[in-house]
This record gives sequence, structure tokens and C-alpha cells, in this order.
Amino acid sequence: ADLTGRLGAIAEVLLTSGRVRKSYGPGAELALWSLFQKTPQGHEISASIASMNTALKRLEGQSLEQLSAAARGPGSYALTLKTSECQIVLRFEAAGVRLESVEAGAA
Repeated sequence: ADLTGRLGAIAEVLLTSGRVRKSYGPGAELALWSLFQKTPQGHEISASIASMNTALKRLEGQSLEQLSAAARGPGSYALTLKTSECQIVLRFEAAGVRLESVEAGAA
């Protein structure tokens, strides 16, 4: 059995519930977050953030023309960023953030 996966699941529940911060303070929460980042679940979230930042680099130097948010389901949301050159839709879910779509020349 992969114990790091189980540890990640337990840490995720403790972090998202706020129990660690309430019971032991922000220092304990930061320590658990650091440990969580070393688990498979933490690696997945880090990879999704890196992917999102790569997509957002495309927008550097452009002016935002439109910004909107939408619900995609329970606990799932989309953020649309539109410029004169492109439109990017980012999806936020419990498992992380992912690029939902990119349209070039979205005028």
C-alpha cells in the first residue's frame, strides 16, 4: 500500500476542514501544508498550478477586456479571461486548477 497517498488524503482533509489551524495554529497548518506538498496529491496540485501559470503567461502585456466566473458544478468553477488576442478559461476544482480552453484571436 502506498502510504504517501494515504497521508496526502488525511492531510488534505485536515487542511481543507480548517481543523489544524483551529486546534494547533497557523504554524502547524504551514508544517502540514509543507508535508502535503510532498505527497502525490500535493504534486498533482503543484503541477496544475504550474500549468495554469504557463497559460497565464500568454496574457502578459495584454489588457483584459472581459473577466467572468461561472459555476461548472458543485465545487467546480471556471474563470474566463479575455483579451483582444485570446480567451483563456481556467477551471478550479478540489483536485486543483486546470486549463479548460484557449482560443487564439478571440475578438
